[in-house]
Amino acid sequence: MIELTDVLAIIRNPVLFIKPIMMNPWLVYPVLWAIVGFESYFVLFAWLPAETTMFLAGSLAAHQEIPIQLWWLWLGYLPVVYLGWRFKFRRGLARNTRNSRMDDTVDFFNQHAKLAMLFGRYIPVLGIFIPLIAGESRYDQAIFQRENIIGTLIWVFGSTLIGYYLGSIPFFQQHFSVLIAGIIVVPAGIYYAVTYLNSLFHHLRR
Repeated sequence: MIELTDVLAIIRNPVLFIKPIMMNPWLVYPVLWAIVGFESYFVLFAWLPAETTMFLAGSLAAHQEIPIQLWWLWLGYLPVVYLGWRFKFRRGLARNTRNSRMDDTVDFFNQHAKLAMLFGRYIPVLGIFIPLIAGESRYDQAIFQRENIIGTLIWVFGSTLIGYYLGSIPFFQQHFSVLIAGIIVVPAGIYYAVTYLNSLFHHLRR
């Protein structure tokens, strides 16, 4: 029978629970890649925690006792993220869908197209629709391909490397739940900080 002290120990440091699952990485890698891949390809799977998964995977790779390697994470993440947005862009080219959520995303994309392409993956929910809107808006395909590559590199390397760095800090290794909470909050904060600074820069130039 699981006691309350065991539950509290897992909440404080989930690695105690995760470590046994991670001991066979060749069963774990496909799951980690699939979560990010399904979220990148299909709006239906927008609820999947792709960003959190990459941060978490990167932070777990920092634990020497867990056989997860950053190189193998990147080998799966980079193509599925890039191809996922390319797939949704082509879907956007082929249709014209409108609803309140999509209208909000259209307005955002029209105002911040470049930032949306490079950093939009960090926006919860709305980021899922950016390549669809780019397609429906007939965004230049050559520019889309270039910015999709750069945006993919920023999202994959940024998420996994920040997770790896934080996961290597002794405090977070001992209090992994704090790191998980930060994983949820920090990425959105980075994007909104960049957006605010960009808006402030354009305001000062007027």
